[in-house]
Amino acid sequence: MADDYKYTLTRICLRSGQLSLTQSMLTMFPKDGSINVVDAEKNTEFELQVENRRRITGLSKFFQAHHLDVNDEVHISQIDDANYVFAALKRSQRGPEKKGSSAPQLAEKILLQGSPLAESEIRTLFPDLTKGLDLHAELSRDNRLEFKSGRWQIKSYQPAQVEVFQEEVAAPEPVLPVESAYQEDLETPSVTSYRTGQKTPKAGLASATHFENLEGHNRARDLLKDFGYRVDVLDSGQLLAHAELGRRNYSAYIHVLPEGSQLDWSTLLTRRRDSNATYAAVFGDHRDLLRLGAPAGMARATLWSWSGLARVKDLVQVVPISPYDLETHFEKDGLFEQGKERFEKTIGDRVAERGVFSSVLSRLASMRAPCIFMLDDAVDDQLSREQVLKVLENLSGAPFHIVAKVGNGEFCLRYKVSDSLEHISKYALSLRERLPNRHTERLHAYSEEVSVES
Repeated sequence: MADDYKYTLTRICLRSGQLSLTQSMLTMFPKDGSINVVDAEKNTEFELQVENRRRITGLSKFFQAHHLDVNDEVHISQIDDANYVFAALKRSQRGPEKKGSSAPQLAEKILLQGSPLAESEIRTLFPDLTKGLDLHAELSRDNRLEFKSGRWQIKSYQPAQVEVFQEEVAAPEPVLPVESAYQEDLETPSVTSYRTGQKTPKAGLASATHFENLEGHNRARDLLKDFGYRVDVLDSGQLLAHAELGRRNYSAYIHVLPEGSQLDWSTLLTRRRDSNATYAAVFGDHRDLLRLGAPAGMARATLWSWSGLARVKDLVQVVPISPYDLETHFEKDGLFEQGKERFEKTIGDRVAERGVFSSVLSRLASMRAPCIFMLDDAVDDQLSREQVLKVLENLSGAPFHIVAKVGNGEFCLRYKVSDSLEHISKYALSLRERLPNRHTERLHAYSEEVSVES
């Protein structure tokens, strides 16, 4: 007897009276035709039809007779090639379901998240919650949480106010000079007024908090510049990366997340709207980004780990990468887990194309030039005819002109491959020297002087 299968019913199955077979069930049933089925509970026999190898129709009466509903199961056993046994099993007969998270456990999980969460976000983050649980009533019992601006967050405790009478106030202690003027600047950030319409430059750079994150801030800025972006510094831990692509540009609002810190999503989205940025992204350590997956998806922001950015920097040395290549990652997935894997696969495909090109040139280098050869002469076990033909067509055009097409499936190797590559190298270097040098002049205004930077 063949293996038994458990088929979980969906609404589509119940409405249409049919089963859509999975890949593992295809060998159990014939490609088409009729089959005989025995109802295991009622001991009755009926006939079903197999259509297009993927569907079994005629089960409406069987579903109605057993009062089956969504998520109920049908156990299928095979007697022989055309005879089967169907047994209906309702959810109430399958034992107790796993209970969801209790309110105290849920409160602990929210505290670990560290960021304000709406009730809809909580249900998305924790799908195992008990169905019908009143989140507002349950979470209100925990004095560590408060409901503010439509979100549950860690309660902020205010110090008790102490009434001080005027006659009891002592004279202020004299302020002693600090040892270093730089240390004083870190402890007390200064505030400078700016003209209307001017971006607040580097707000908070003099604070001790930003000084701790200055390394990550500079690291993100340098990486973005290496990838071809123009970067504006907005304030502590936040950058605005501009991708200038000619007829179509985009910008990304970058928040550099300090290690082990919390993230206020509402403030991040507000600042992103104020900056008119196309995308929003969060740069940070892989461990800190793990808890931000669901909130980032709701905020339409992407996560970029330092390991993913370092991987891009390494690959830039192998394959040229521009802001055009990274835009799809600002749209979705970022450079974190799935996004990092997708980026590596894209670059891997490009490197593989180079490998095919190099393999064809190596095959041609083993031939005596000039000579006539067939397409199959350049094909080996690792290369297909289509791949080789595409490379030969490229080599027949400018600036290579290494081969020429003679007839159907015939080509002529005009010169030695080594000599041809040397000529192409000289041509490329000569062209590089004669190319126009594009530069952009930017004016930087200061209090008493103006400098021009090219």
